[in-house]
Formats: sequence, C-alpha cells, structure tokens
Amino acid sequence: MRPPSFGACSTGALLMPLMLVAGREISNPQPDAWPGVPLNWLYLAGPQLIVVLIGACFVPARRFAWLPLLLLTLLVFGFQAWVIGWVPPRESGLAWLLYFPLALAVAGLSVSALLIVKRMHGSVHISDDA
Repeated sequence: MRPPSFGACSTGALLMPLMLVAGREISNPQPDAWPGVPLNWLYLAGPQLIVVLIGACFVPARRFAWLPLLLLTLLVFGFQAWVIGWVPPRESGLAWLLYFPLALAVAGLSVSALLIVKRMHGSVHISDDA
C-alpha cells in the first residue's frame, strides 16, 4: 500500500489550522482581531510546518510524513475543543502554552514509531527460491 501524497497531506495539514483560526474569528467577531490571524495560524500550524519543511528538504522523509501530519491535525482540533469546553476563558491563553510542546512530542513519537516499525519489517526478506 502506498502512503498518501506528500503534497496533499501537507496542504491539508496546513489549511486545517487556518480554517480553525478563521472559523473562530468569524464565529466570535472582535474588533481588530483579523490582523492576529497569521500569527495564530503560525502558532497552530508550526509543528505541521516543521514536518513539511523536513519533508521538503529530505525526500526520503516524505514517505513517513503522513502520520505526524495526521496526528498533529487531530491534536490541534482536539486541543481547541478542550480549551473551548473545559478551560475557563480567563486561562485559555495559558492553556495554549501547552500546545506546542505537546505537538512536538506527538510528532517525535509518531516518527519514532514509524521508524521502529520500518526497522522491524525492513529486515524481512522474501526470496524467490522455492
């Protein structure tokens, strides 16, 4: 089975945080909030952007980029739901400080898991000698 396209995964992973930030600004309009959208997007999409840049610089890494991108996108939506649902509004800014280290840990663990699985299954050789 082939992994998903790096371009499609990258585009989706970078657009989802933008839609999240824009949707939050549309649903809760505040004066002069739109100038902060690019910085909010950069913060939310920062871990995905790191994975995309690594995949752009190192072509062999593209094969494994789909899992961290998927997990990071799910994490940003889950974290947003947690902040909206359970964190008091006065403390939501403080809660978002946990996002970036947690996202980097998720990306690192997913890449580590993929490399371990590849190493375990990469040593299996099927010969045609019957």
